[in-house]
Amino acid sequence: MLAASTYTAHSAPEAAAPVRTVTAGVRAAYLWPLFLLCTGLALALLLFSGDTGKFFVWTVRSPLTAATIGAYYASAAALFAESLRQRRWVDARMGVHLSLLQLLIMLTVTLFNYDKIHLIDTNSTSFVGAWLWLVVHIVFPVIALTLLGAQAQTPGVNPPRREAMPVPLVVPLAAVCLAATALGLAMLVVPERLVDLWPWQASPLDLRAMGAWTLVYGLGTGWVIREGEPERMRAGATAVCALGVVALVTVVGFFEEIDWSRESVWVYVSVMMLLVLVGLFGRFLANQPPQDDS
Repeated sequence: MLAASTYTAHSAPEAAAPVRTVTAGVRAAYLWPLFLLCTGLALALLLFSGDTGKFFVWTVRSPLTAATIGAYYASAAALFAESLRQRRWVDARMGVHLSLLQLLIMLTVTLFNYDKIHLIDTNSTSFVGAWLWLVVHIVFPVIALTLLGAQAQTPGVNPPRREAMPVPLVVPLAAVCLAATALGLAMLVVPERLVDLWPWQASPLDLRAMGAWTLVYGLGTGWVIREGEPERMRAGATAVCALGVVALVTVVGFFEEIDWSRESVWVYVSVMMLLVLVGLFGRFLANQPPQDDS
């Protein structure tokens, strides 16, 4: 057997209880706005990666770094898009919680690097964008916490898990969880020590921004393992698959920027390929009909 059955049978009244669904407030006031914002940031960073000094919140060191940050926002847009498709709260809550954590971490990074942000800039586009960035990272955590309180009061129950996660998926997920969490923390805390090891040009602020995403995805992978049930990993699997695909495309598109003699670039490419495979496998499992408990 690929996985052991670890869930106990539930009583008939519990099974008959209505399932807690995603509230209209969470959809309209949180998921939809952030989906649109992340889609816009992803397109801007991917299509205009060489002009971040004119339109982005800070001047990114290189086009490939800008495009890589764009890949993270593309994965977030995929996460929100998939979360919007979910009816049950248990299938959508990971996207809400992880995005709240990312907003708070990125707000901290922004405040600690305020002198590098275009909050005072002669270019009107980057000036307005920087202040909108700051407002979004302050306002949306408040919105999220308010909506989560209302979500918790909605009628219904979160259904019990029906299946255990297959062991062949737990092993690579655990490896991604540990590696991404450790790397994300290092990129946030000591980015200066990683600049010379990075296979292309990136500033400490660039690495901190990517580190925020890396840490959140590492913790999110741990969340997926804890949830256990494949059906609940659909949004997360979509996000990591999108990240891997877009990141690999940017590597090909900015081939000349990379120092291919460094071992770190091959580690990076291998990790992104692993994310694609894990994401596709997770999507495959999530789309399978649940097995009967008999």
